[in-house]
Amino acid sequence: MRARLSTKFHFESAHFMPNYPEGHPNRSFHGHSFTGEVVIESGVDPSTGMVMEHETLDRRVKEIVSQLDHRLLNDIPGLQMPTSEYITKWIFERLKPAVKGLKEVSVSRETVGIKVTYSEEMQ
Repeated sequence: MRARLSTKFHFESAHFMPNYPEGHPNRSFHGHSFTGEVVIESGVDPSTGMVMEHETLDRRVKEIVSQLDHRLLNDIPGLQMPTSEYITKWIFERLKPAVKGLKEVSVSRETVGIKVTYSEEMQ
């Protein structure tokens, strides 16, 4: 039997878009509330009846996302151009070694109604 398990996360961060033209509002330093979701898909372990222990998945996601919370994203290696697309891929790449069956990571900015998803197939 296979199943999908997901967990949601939240973080607050600031960034600016250095490659945007002068005068564009996103070129200036500003912040956002981000939400996201991590989805794994795997066989269900017959001894536990789960894809993965839920607390383990939550802990591993928090370990990665905590590196982004209340930070200037441009200062984080790999996020010099911190668009939602790059943030999503950054989280995925750091979770992949620690989360068996990682399927996709999504990052949303609810205030503007966008959601970006990065998956294994997109690598």
